[in-house]
Amino acid sequence: MANTQTDPISFIGFNPFGTGLLIVVAVGLLGYTLWGLIRAVYDPLRRGNDTKGVAVRLGYIVSAFGYGTLLIATIQYILGATMNENGPETWSENLLGHPYGRIAVVIIGLGWLVGGGLLQIYQGLKTDSLTPML
Repeated sequence: MANTQTDPISFIGFNPFGTGLLIVVAVGLLGYTLWGLIRAVYDPLRRGNDTKGVAVRLGYIVSAFGYGTLLIATIQYILGATMNENGPETWSENLLGHPYGRIAVVIIGLGWLVGGGLLQIYQGLKTDSLTPML
């Protein structure tokens, strides 16, 4: 079964100079991952600690997690791992094998959904929503 999250990585990898391009992609994904964590922890954009600020900063963590997941998949592809053996499906299967694994998968999924949703709601309700968020 095809993995739609990592199919673009495979597509890039199969092209001429694919490995070089994937290294560039991995560096970019690393940057986005680190920037999301920096925005969440150190708050350089001064979103604050009120309810809105915390919601935005949680969204940054969710974003960093998403980019980090793609970064891991890209690095695994560069190193020669097959996507189907090391993709997110295997991680969730391994997690489900542990006690309380189902609860953990649900919490991670809900955190991803709620964090991203809260960020989108906040951006939509901002008074200056026509300016892009960094």
